[in-house]
Amino acid sequence: MAKTSDREKLMKLLNDGLIDKDAQVAVVAGGETIYKNIENDLVTYFAEQLGEINGKFFYCTHEYELFNKLNNLINYRKNLAKDPDWNNVGAYSNSLKNYLNSNGVEASLADENTKVGISLCQGIVAKTGNIVISSTQGAGLTLKQFPPYLIVIAMTSQIFASYNQILATMPQTPPQWVMNICANKLISEEVKEFYLVLVEE
Repeated sequence: MAKTSDREKLMKLLNDGLIDKDAQVAVVAGGETIYKNIENDLVTYFAEQLGEINGKFFYCTHEYELFNKLNNLINYRKNLAKDPDWNNVGAYSNSLKNYLNSNGVEASLADENTKVGISLCQGIVAKTGNIVISSTQGAGLTLKQFPPYLIVIAMTSQIFASYNQILATMPQTPPQWVMNICANKLISEEVKEFYLVLVEE
């Protein structure tokens, strides 16, 4: 029997650990699916799901809107709202930090003391509202715990109907770790505020 590749092991692990019953399409008598078809409007569906659990959602049609909205949010919380937690915004990778800084968004490299953190993601499951982050986004070992304020940046192409579609985007070399974030539990149990900034692609 051929030795199972690292990628195959990872895919099995992800399927066993990440794909829960809710991610499968349940069928009732007569073959009618329980869940409505959300394939054609994943963004709207996800935004509605996030709004129901008090998450904040920003939609950007262009990349420059991403930087404007981030700056407006940070400046408002730091200067007008006088919230000291927003004085130091941290990015969970050097590449993300440099990307933000080069486009006018001041950020340092996040650490365990970070109060406002910005991360990228591997993908989002629209129906469940789950967000998948892996080491390939550059978060490395710095994302050991969530900050009080978490901002996740995603592209519209990263919103999927199922976990299987996210798994297909994994790189050939397996990531060191994969984190499945349940937005509902994250907002109710771990963070004060969660922001999802979606950029049209």
